[in-house]
Amino acid sequence: MNLLKFKLLLLAILASVVSLSAQDMREIIKQNPNYSASNLLSYIYQEQSYTPAPKGFKPFYISTYGRHGSRWHTVARHYEKATRFFVEAEAENALTELGREVYERMKVINEHAKGREGMLTEKGVREHHGIAERMVRNFPEIFSTKGGRECRIDCFSTLYPRCILSMAANNERIKELNPEVQFTRTTGERYKRFMSNTRSMKYVNAYFEAEVAPKWKKHFVNPDRFLLSLFKPEYVAKIEDKSNAMFRIYRIAGIMQNFDDIDVTLYDIFTAEELYSLWLYNNAHHYVVYGSSLEFGDVLASNATALMHQIMDDFDDVIANGGRSGCLRFGHDMILVPLINLLELEGRCPRVSVANVDDIHKKWQDVNITSMAANVQIVLYRNKQGEVLVKVLHNEKEVRLPFKSDVAPYYRWEDFRRHYAERIKQLEQLELPDELEKYRKASAVL
Repeated sequence: MNLLKFKLLLLAILASVVSLSAQDMREIIKQNPNYSASNLLSYIYQEQSYTPAPKGFKPFYISTYGRHGSRWHTVARHYEKATRFFVEAEAENALTELGREVYERMKVINEHAKGREGMLTEKGVREHHGIAERMVRNFPEIFSTKGGRECRIDCFSTLYPRCILSMAANNERIKELNPEVQFTRTTGERYKRFMSNTRSMKYVNAYFEAEVAPKWKKHFVNPDRFLLSLFKPEYVAKIEDKSNAMFRIYRIAGIMQNFDDIDVTLYDIFTAEELYSLWLYNNAHHYVVYGSSLEFGDVLASNATALMHQIMDDFDDVIANGGRSGCLRFGHDMILVPLINLLELEGRCPRVSVANVDDIHKKWQDVNITSMAANVQIVLYRNKQGEVLVKVLHNEKEVRLPFKSDVAPYYRWEDFRRHYAERIKQLEQLELPDELEKYRKASAVL
């Protein structure tokens, strides 16, 4: 491990004990450039102290939706498009000295990435091992098989290998801690409706790319110094979309933290202010396409209604009939964030207009919402009288829900069920905003 990587690791550990929402992201990124990577940030666990359950209540069921762990970029073109600039510049003898050095690093990265598109890394396995271990530690009653108690956990994954392997890593660690736990594991197209429904997100993303991205890149990103440090002026002058060229290389820099079998970094070729500016753009992009904006937040949350139906029906069944101890789901942030929006978790769903782009980062930071292995855990508690309480964790932190409870962060099941049944009903009745209608029609033609 080189000195720079060691420093980044050390800074990640130090930063993990601080709540990012209370910090200036400019300073956070200056201290640790990994945080500039937005949703490519590898999972960082912060040690928690939890509010004790009300007297007499014990956990008996856990329902989760978690993003896959750390991975390689999902498609080879991310590496190819970033490298193309170096290939072309070398052919024209237009690489600077730093550019030649960085090109050699890119060759190493490409060689390691070949054939691994979208695959879970060893770090991703460790992330899910850790989350699983802490679930067992935090809720021992759920995973107990003492006295002949049966513990059966249902698991669902999307069809992507990184999600299937995340499920396997979770189950493996739980089995190591208690070999008596029984798992059912399921994947398939029939579960796509509640595991990875992204219908309206496609329309929002199409709108963003066509009508927002070009002006926001110009607003946030100044690529001149960066590109001239790598390429000679005559080549830079020929690059049509300079901001995009810088962004391509930045995304390669960000993914590198997700694996530890390659001793290469690209962060040193950016200034701290450039990384901060790139994050501002990426964060705003994620807010519009995933988050809780005034314009699109509810229509995006509607993508998670099928998942929430499944969660609620599951709760109804297990409360009435028992027989199972949990349901663990392994998927993607493109449904995890809409689930967070649907739940309206405190501090995670601010309402900001897309027009107020310079205010988004002040109220919503993607690294706080959806890193690799990000997760929502919903836990049921019961007392001897049969009363049921619900507690929700986001990234293993207790969160409050948008309705009153005299025992918060615990909520009475009847109130939870009533509130979210109404929330689901409202979201399912939503009409698509006018801004998205033409993109829906264009999608229907394809």
